Amino acid sequence: YFKLNDKTYILSSGFMDLKRKISELDIYFRYSPSIDLWNSSGEWKRIIPNITKETLIENCLKSLKESISFFLKNNKLKINLHLIHDGSNDEFNNKLLKILEDNQFQVNLHKSKINGNRGSYLECCDQAKGANDLIMFVEDDYLFEEHCIEEIIYSYSRISTMLDRDIFLCPSDYPFF
Repeated sequence: YFKLNDKTYILSSGFMDLKRKISELDIYFRYSPSIDLWNSSGEWKRIIPNITKETLIENCLKSLKESISFFLKNNKLKINLHLIHDGSNDEFNNKLLKILEDNQFQVNLHKSKINGNRGSYLECCDQAKGANDLIMFVEDDYLFEEHCIEEIIYSYSRISTMLDRDIFLCPSDYPFF
């Protein structure tokens, strides 16, 4: 059981009032369709054969949108999705904006000032300076389960309440390692 900004239930101790209230979530989704998807020699990276980088980005963004929408069905929270692009063109950017068209959250598009992985990461950090509360960084190859955003927010609320301080959560990119 969990009620955003109110209470949660923990099996070992029962109901717990949440002290750390969440007012807003800013998600920074960085993507680069111009980077070769298979530029490594490792076979393990070829999990989905014959997929283009654009298709991967679209599917990852759709899964993020679905996870956000699932969370917002039962919760009221201001969510801002920031698309940070590196090496993308207007046609592809507009395609992504169209995917997010019927959203229940704010969408902002930003171009990285410096090309490359480092540049887009720094752009995310620069943009995140304007966030009001929780910050989440996402890359263009993350797939989200329906409950993902809900679990991240609920876990943050519970743990930060128990520790009585803000925390830094770092989900694993490669859970099989």
